[in-house]
Amino acid sequence: MRPLAGNTRMYMTIDNGGLLKGRYWVRISEFSGEKELEEFFYDLDAKVNPESLVSKARSQGRERLRKLGKQ
Repeated sequence: MRPLAGNTRMYMTIDNGGLLKGRYWVRISEFSGEKELEEFFYDLDAKVNPESLVSKARSQGRERLRKLGKQ
C-alpha cells in the first residue's frame, strides 16, 4: 500500500498483484469519513504486512507521540 497525492489516493496490491489483477487505486478523498477509511487501510496493512516500511514508520511515530504525551 502506498499513499499518493497528499493521501487522497492509495495504491494497493492484493495477493501479490499481477499485471491484470490484484492492483487497485482507491480515491480516499471521494468517500465520506475519509480519515477513518485511511486509518482502516493503514491498520489492515499493519496486520497483513507488519514488516512493511509504512507499518514500521507508523508504529514508531505513534510510540514517539505517546512518549511526548501528545496522544
